[in-house]
Amino acid sequence: MARKYGTFFHTNPFQRQVYFVNHRFRRSHRTNRIGIICVVLALSVFLVLPPARAQADDDGTVQVEFTLDGEPLSDAWVALFQDDEFIDGLSFDWDTGYFQASVPPGVYDLEFYDYTPGVGSRTIRDVEVRAGEITELSFELGPMLSVQVKVMSDGAPFPNATVLIHDSEGGEVAYLEWDEESGAYVGEVTPYTWTLLVYPDTDVVETKCVQDFIVSADAQNVFTVELLPLRLLQIRLLAGTEPTPSASVTIMLDGEIVDYGSYNAETGLFEAWVPEGTYEVEIEPYHLGLYEEQIVVASTGEITTVQLGGQIELHLNVLSPYGTPYPFARVTIADDDDYKYAYWSPEEQTYKVTLVEGVYDITVRPDDFYSSQTLEGVAIEGDVVELTVELAKPATYTQSDLSRVISKEELLALAKRYQENNLALLDATAKRNVEEQLDRLAQAKGAARDKLVQEFTGASIMLGASAMEKELSLIFGATAVLAEPDDALILNNFGAVLVLAGSLSDAVQVLNYGRSISPESPLILTNLANALLDMGDDTQAGELLLEALRHEPEFSEAHTALATVYMARGDAQKALDHIVMAAANNFTPAMRQAAQQARSAGAKSPPPRSSTGQGPAESSDGGVPDVQSQLVIPRLPNWSSRDALNASAERLARWMSDVLSHGLTEPLNAAWELYQTKAAPPGMAKAYNGPYSQLVFEIECYGQYLQDRLEEIFDQYTATFDTITEAWSEQVVRITDQQVYEWDAALRDMEEATGLRSLAVARQSLLRMDEADQAAGRQRRDATDVYFVIWRDLFRSTYEEVARLVEEYWIYTESPASRIYDPDTAEFVHQLRTLQVYASFAPLAIQLPFQMMMMDIGGFGSMMRPLGEPLKPETPGSMDTIQVPEAKKDSCPLRDGRSFNPDAGLVSVKVTCETVEVKVGAIIKGSVTWNFKHKYVSSVYLGAATPGKGLIQLGAEGGLRANFGPNGEVLGLKPEGGFGGNIGGEWIGGMLSGSVGTGDGLVVNRGGLSTRLR
Repeated sequence: MARKYGTFFHTNPFQRQVYFVNHRFRRSHRTNRIGIICVVLALSVFLVLPPARAQADDDGTVQVEFTLDGEPLSDAWVALFQDDEFIDGLSFDWDTGYFQASVPPGVYDLEFYDYTPGVGSRTIRDVEVRAGEITELSFELGPMLSVQVKVMSDGAPFPNATVLIHDSEGGEVAYLEWDEESGAYVGEVTPYTWTLLVYPDTDVVETKCVQDFIVSADAQNVFTVELLPLRLLQIRLLAGTEPTPSASVTIMLDGEIVDYGSYNAETGLFEAWVPEGTYEVEIEPYHLGLYEEQIVVASTGEITTVQLGGQIELHLNVLSPYGTPYPFARVTIADDDDYKYAYWSPEEQTYKVTLVEGVYDITVRPDDFYSSQTLEGVAIEGDVVELTVELAKPATYTQSDLSRVISKEELLALAKRYQENNLALLDATAKRNVEEQLDRLAQAKGAARDKLVQEFTGASIMLGASAMEKELSLIFGATAVLAEPDDALILNNFGAVLVLAGSLSDAVQVLNYGRSISPESPLILTNLANALLDMGDDTQAGELLLEALRHEPEFSEAHTALATVYMARGDAQKALDHIVMAAANNFTPAMRQAAQQARSAGAKSPPPRSSTGQGPAESSDGGVPDVQSQLVIPRLPNWSSRDALNASAERLARWMSDVLSHGLTEPLNAAWELYQTKAAPPGMAKAYNGPYSQLVFEIECYGQYLQDRLEEIFDQYTATFDTITEAWSEQVVRITDQQVYEWDAALRDMEEATGLRSLAVARQSLLRMDEADQAAGRQRRDATDVYFVIWRDLFRSTYEEVARLVEEYWIYTESPASRIYDPDTAEFVHQLRTLQVYASFAPLAIQLPFQMMMMDIGGFGSMMRPLGEPLKPETPGSMDTIQVPEAKKDSCPLRDGRSFNPDAGLVSVKVTCETVEVKVGAIIKGSVTWNFKHKYVSSVYLGAATPGKGLIQLGAEGGLRANFGPNGEVLGLKPEGGFGGNIGGEWIGGMLSGSVGTGDGLVVNRGGLSTRLR
């Protein structure tokens, strides 16, 4: 008959200690003391044994003899312990019949585990060993006594059980055999107070445990145990069609817990043996997001079936045509009743969702660069289902052969076709006006003709970019090409308006011809790339954009388009890098959405650059010029000890409360208010869509970069913290184990003592327990002091690194924030920056109270020092709260991007809230822009102007602008110009800017990220 309770092999102290930790808390009279220790013991149960020790000259010797009914015992394990540390094992000397060992002088506990059934274990306390002397001990364990246990059920002997006798440490002492003749379980043990355990081999009757099972030489030692009958309660829990163990099953009667159902893998049922009756059964699935809790009624003697539905994890690999994971898709899984979304996992590079077993339609909707795909009728069953979807180009995808460049004759024929076809679409009046201008151009000669050609290409740009008159835009662009087919800028502009008109194939031919004339023009390269992108050809588009950036690294439109290319390929990190670079000079609200999309796919924000292409502006002495007010981050006190930390508690509490209030509570309240009212703060819409959206995006980018850096810092802190805490916890557990071991021994002595001797034993036991408490307190105190120093240095270094990054964030974002003059927007941005500051310290503020509690506050501190040891007087450390500068109150009347622009003929002045620009001249012009907020010349301009003529009244201005930084450094040279006038009585106008060597032109970016005049 197999035993249901395995033998406890006393082969080494490690096994003894592990069992001891798990078993000792069964003694109910020790609940109060043990309950406190359980908190620390829960941290770890692993023990470390010291290495073997070499014998020293001043060792003493322990010799112990154990006899059973006068005969020496040799088949046993005997060891010495000191402060719960294993010191040495005693070896048996066959010549003398003693167990012996040589150890350093001291007081030890001797533990004896006999391998002979019926003997059990013994502990001998306070064995004193003196240097150079032999400590000789002898113990008689008593005779072996017969024991009979009659196990009864329903008035009849019950022969199908396992009956064991255990000692107080939980070790097996004897296994009682069934004796048919006596109808009882019989065996032999020495006289002692044991524990009797009866395990029926069937679950129809209860298990029995008899404490204080006394075997005496003066009694017959015949016992009777009655086992009550039980009935089986069974629950079948189905996930789909299969039984599942993934739930907690609680059996209740009249609101009281009777038992817990255990899963039987053989039957696929949750089972419990309980008294016959009907019960409420609470079923709590482990996956509450997929299933709901249920309460059902179940009765003994029948099977109750509960249907949950199968729990299956779907992994959907979505691959771009390049074979790379594609994170920018919306994945919907639908059945007849409902639908779910699968979400991108940056760590696993796949879309994941947990489903109930069934049949689903899976739809993958990528960005418009690829076609949507639907997998219909997919059967989801099993544990994990892995599917792969390969994205495809849409049916409109075409790949252009850029190696073939059309001839000039083909170019002129194409331009003539657009001129004639669109001229035929005009009404009579507009057609007559345009034909007059075409005749004017045909009659013009020399410089006058060149000016008219520039007017036509300029009008084409403005009409195309503003979507005013598609036909006029194409006519004027084609006319300029017919007049100057070898002008790269005119070809660029015509190609751009063809892209806007949707004539992608013709646009590619025109722009490719322009590339043959000006192969280094970033405008032409970018427009050609964007046309190819609209046709689905991201391969050649990516090559062209990289070529454009090689010629002009700061060309923001190329960065924008390249971000689109990388998002199409699923490379979120490169996409985000180029979005941030593009936004520095040419921000659009769509960039924010694209950046958020890239971050959700796992991209990390790069260190953003300001709109000048630099970091925080610095003065000549290395400081930040004219920073309105400085953020003040308090520094941590110098905690010399745990008591110093305790003394700082009040001031630290103020700091923690301030951080958590501004960094967590207030934002949550604001979010809840926004959810309830559906009304955004006044500055939110302006911040994200108004004239300061680029500045807000710049602040957001650095905030994201800060968060990524903080995440790395806190991950490193957590890993180190867990390591040192685990080591400290194990040390505290070992110390506490020894303390509880001393309590157990003392209490056991008190239990065993009888008569007049019991009072003296009780007094001595209490003294031993107090000594154990004091010794354990000193050891825990020393261990915690070491732990405190290591943690303090780790916490301080982490805090300082966070403070440095937050101060850098505040200085960096001060410049864009100071250029916001709308009060609502400025207030919103100030709140955004303030939240970032406080939220950065929130993880430390959350973790600090727990550490303070563990050190000396909230009840745990008393365990970490000897009983009665007072706190050392410490001077509270200085710890102020964070001081965030108040929001600026700027009284500039020229908000929302407005300017004051009086014109006094030859001299004009343009004033904004930050700069004053003075222009001199009518035809030949010059200007100087002075940044009076930060006290430096920001730009110098020199150019010329031409008045408009004819029915198409267009005026043009062009020149070169030099931009400077705060210290006089040249940040760049840019041609700059503008056009204005009216066509057919309707005013049109716009500013144009280009890059050096490219002239003025139009760049059209795909996907709405940017459509810009240059």
